[in-house]
Amino acid sequence: MQSKLTPDNCNNLDVLALALQFQNEEFQKICALAPCGHHALDLHSIYLHINQSELNMLGYERDEVVGKICFLDLLTPKSNRKLRDNCVKFQERGFIQDVELEMVRKDGSVCPVSLSATIVRDEEGNYLISRSVVVDISERQRDAAGREEIALMRQNNRDLTEQILDAIPDRISIYSLDERRVIYTNYSIGELLGYPRSEIERMGDRIVEILHHPDEPNPVDAIVGLQDGEIKEFEYRMRHFNGEWRWHYLRCKNFAYRPDGSVCQVLTIVRDISQRKLSEQIMHEQASLLDIVPDAMFVNDLNYQILFWNQGSERLYDLQTADAIGRDVRQFDTPDSLAQLAEVMEIVLTTGKWEGELTKVTATGQPLSIISRRALVRDAAGNANSILNVDTDITEKKQLESQLLASQRLESLGTLASGIAHDLNNIFTPILGIAEVLPLQFPNLDGRTQNLLKILSDSTHRGVDLVKQILSFTPGVEGKTAVIQVRDVIAEIQRIVRQTFPKNIETIFNYADSLATIEADSTQIHQVLMNLCVNARDAMPSGGILTVSTENLKISQSERYANDENSTKIHLDARPGDYIAISIADTGTGIAPELIDRIFEPFFTTKDIGKGTGLGLSTSIGIIKSHGGFIKVNSEVGIGTCFKIYLPATDSYEIQSPPMPSFESGSNQLVLIVDDETSIRSITGNTLETYNYRILTAGDGIEAIATYAERKNDIDVILLDLMMPSLDILTTVRTIHKLNPHVRIIAMSGLVANEQITQTLQECGVMAFLQKPFTVEHLLRTLSQVCSQ
Repeated sequence: MQSKLTPDNCNNLDVLALALQFQNEEFQKICALAPCGHHALDLHSIYLHINQSELNMLGYERDEVVGKICFLDLLTPKSNRKLRDNCVKFQERGFIQDVELEMVRKDGSVCPVSLSATIVRDEEGNYLISRSVVVDISERQRDAAGREEIALMRQNNRDLTEQILDAIPDRISIYSLDERRVIYTNYSIGELLGYPRSEIERMGDRIVEILHHPDEPNPVDAIVGLQDGEIKEFEYRMRHFNGEWRWHYLRCKNFAYRPDGSVCQVLTIVRDISQRKLSEQIMHEQASLLDIVPDAMFVNDLNYQILFWNQGSERLYDLQTADAIGRDVRQFDTPDSLAQLAEVMEIVLTTGKWEGELTKVTATGQPLSIISRRALVRDAAGNANSILNVDTDITEKKQLESQLLASQRLESLGTLASGIAHDLNNIFTPILGIAEVLPLQFPNLDGRTQNLLKILSDSTHRGVDLVKQILSFTPGVEGKTAVIQVRDVIAEIQRIVRQTFPKNIETIFNYADSLATIEADSTQIHQVLMNLCVNARDAMPSGGILTVSTENLKISQSERYANDENSTKIHLDARPGDYIAISIADTGTGIAPELIDRIFEPFFTTKDIGKGTGLGLSTSIGIIKSHGGFIKVNSEVGIGTCFKIYLPATDSYEIQSPPMPSFESGSNQLVLIVDDETSIRSITGNTLETYNYRILTAGDGIEAIATYAERKNDIDVILLDLMMPSLDILTTVRTIHKLNPHVRIIAMSGLVANEQITQTLQECGVMAFLQKPFTVEHLLRTLSQVCSQ
């Protein structure tokens, strides 16, 4: 059943053709009630519709006819030939009228009829169906009555068509190409533009030429130039009576044809679209404002197709608007976001909005963290139409949060490291003291025993160095630099590697002749080289070759060597001058090109969970940069990786051997040793007694104050530990200073004395600081300096 024609749905040529061809419900009703026969035939003359009057006339039931019987089969042979003779005229004119034929009833009898028929065509002029009126002329009176009914029906339909066309707000007209004028219109162009009738008559046939915008195409030229079967649509402006230029939409198509098939009439629809153009302009202006917004703002329909895409979306998702429109917005979702999509959509459709954090990807696959806000957009009828999305990029914020969390973890690790270092240094202090004092007290020990003591001393020093590496995580702690020979550091690395690395890894160490020295913290350089060697080992799980080599280099400023390794262009941090280069190369798995730029990021690792912290390389590059150097990396997947460290060289190529330790004996001074560790009090006391000092000891601050109060006139120096039970060092020092403002105090601790601690101790009157574990030489020299003040 076709819907009722109204001004709102009569806005295209199909509706117009329907009206002009009398395709409407009222006509169907009239045909069903008319006493004359009425039917519709398809292209092959098969019944598509037949009214009850014609069924009664022929004696058939409806289900015996519709879709089963050909109309020509119901004609006598004579009438069949007669109808075929009229076929050409019927095709050319589109109708036949009052053709008398003889039809054969179901019972075989003949019924004389008068046939009138019309052709219904589509927009392209193609034959669709024919509609016919059949009148039984066996009785002239009934025939006359039937003709009157048909005439009335036709008039009623013409009136109905006129009413429909008058109700349509668009201007509908038929233009004759033969007469070069409009032969039908529901109202004139002048009326459409608000001109009074006198003005319309004054302009006459030149109204379009006079009123159309000079920059726009003349619609008459477009109509006249229309090709056969072509439908043309375009927009143009015309001047309204109030002086405004109003936008109009024109759609035109062929309507009638000459016998030779050429077009003779063109059907046109003209619609005022000024309001739509204004809305488009406003939308464009609003869209321009949206482009200023840094956030990604886009609209997708309920099938996830992108309808709008602002410049913020282009920047965030790396996709231009022309490429984005029509795409599926889900292409930017990660699997995690897609898993939430159904729930998010349900919330939006139910509540009208949603906000949350999502992970997405750009058009090139780069990961994003975003805050997404979504709002449901409804049409004028209140139906869900589309979804507005506002995405804010928080990727950098999340990275900063991650770095802050990592920094907090690192700070916690530093606090833990400080505590561990304090305890370890307290343990190492007596060990180191014993290892150094025994050879001095027993100079005639056999060679095996002396060698064991040396191993004990070396191991203790190695343990102290490890503690220093642990303390590198403690904020505010800096290493001590000195002129060192890298060859000595690498020799220690060589010993560790060959003792601990798997036997299927071959190690090669190449040392340059006369290698320059560097000013560096040997412990930190050792840490960097060891870390790179361990990474090389992990990259060769099935074995391979680890090569460590050194060389002297001079980097120039010359721009002529842009591709030369000996140019400052080899690295942004390179400065002209002399360098030593240390290469650590492996034949392992290599690093993918897309990961090379990320390997120095804190906490970035390609190792499995539990096998890497992601701190090794970031710590290494920090150490090298702090020494004024830089690192270059070359890697090929499946071939191997080479890290090359560049460190500024000093002027000398060799370093002098450290002087033999000198042990300055005391002059019978009395030293009060205050420490809660019994072993430290004991070995420190024995050492000082060996070198002509007298000793008093105390286990905490309270005991120290009591002892000093009793012997303050005899005590020359106080060795005071920073961390003791019962009473803290600041209270202890201040109390003792009240007893004697000129007291000499040396602080000692397993903690590293940073700038803040040192300043606080100096303000309290502490004259020197001993870092545990200290050597005999360092202890005696410090005591001698303080006693001489």
